Amino acid sequence: MGFHFSPIRISSRFLPFGRGISSLEAIAGIASTLLVLTIRQLGGLQTLELKAFDQGMRLQPSWQPDSRLLVVEITETDIQAAGRWPLSDKTLAEAFAILQQHQPAVIGLDLYRDISQEPGSVALARQLQKDNVIAITNIGEPPVLPPPNVPPERVGFNDVVLDPDSTIRRQLLLASTETETLFAFSLQLALACLETQGITAENDPDNPDAIKLGQAVLMPLNPNDGGYQNIDNRGYQILLNYRGLQPAPTLTLGEVLRKEFNPDLVRGKGVLIGVSADSVKDTFLTPYSPTAPKALMPGVVIHAQMVSHLLSVATQNRGAEEVATIADALPLPKPFWFWPDWGEGLWIGVWGLGGSILIWRSRQLSQQTLVLGLGF
Repeated sequence: MGFHFSPIRISSRFLPFGRGISSLEAIAGIASTLLVLTIRQLGGLQTLELKAFDQGMRLQPSWQPDSRLLVVEITETDIQAAGRWPLSDKTLAEAFAILQQHQPAVIGLDLYRDISQEPGSVALARQLQKDNVIAITNIGEPPVLPPPNVPPERVGFNDVVLDPDSTIRRQLLLASTETETLFAFSLQLALACLETQGITAENDPDNPDAIKLGQAVLMPLNPNDGGYQNIDNRGYQILLNYRGLQPAPTLTLGEVLRKEFNPDLVRGKGVLIGVSADSVKDTFLTPYSPTAPKALMPGVVIHAQMVSHLLSVATQNRGAEEVATIADALPLPKPFWFWPDWGEGLWIGVWGLGGSILIWRSRQLSQQTLVLGLGF
């Protein structure tokens, strides 16, 4: 007794293929979908997806530097003028005193001062005890303690999260120990700036895992969100939306000490002080690195990126109203969001089935090559 096999045909009058889908086409579509999903689940596509994310970041409009912030960079020239590294406490205390004269909203010091650098430790300690100053700690291994006598509510960790290719694409907001929850340096600075507008961080009543910050609801990254696969998402991480190569106006430490600046750059602003000198090697890869004039971005500038990101999503305000290109057409920055795993799987399935059908129905090699090219 023999069996006659007839290909199953699936009705597709709404699909632009001219006839139904045969069983072979359906099987090919399902197989290609399962293959892509398997490779993706194993992390085989993560590198490509992260590079695509970087390209998208570089294609964003060029925002003007955020006028709500100021970065004071310690340059190679500043170190040579001081004749030492680390800089003395006296030098930093003088810079703080000058900046405080112009009433900044907050000053964040992105330099370790767990150990005094004489002379001037008493003068710097006096400056660090002011209510609008944020100091740093590091919670890595080994940890670095904050400056002595600075209360915990004015300390933030400056640890950053590196992707497998050592690029910074994520922003760590919170980290927990067995006894306490620690705030990031960037979050502490952003909260201090937002406090002047009556904005605080709150729990979202609709989602216990989310943080409500002004007009934004921040959701923590899951291990498989976006282009990631099984990342270490400990703490409270979000994707960082960079503002551009220069997130804020800048001054050098020398310009501050010589008082060669407009006080309006400081008044009411969030000020970050940190090192940009290449010799100190506090620099990192970013999505801009492949095409940027300087491939590495100083840590203090990255922290400014993070502060600007939080300020922008919380207030739905660009900060600097001017934008370098097509100003009126640009959307306001919002937190990144992601499809659930089933949504991404369905999207891949639709394209896998559609691509397979087109390949099966393309009779010439040139047509198949064109379909593959369009798919990629």
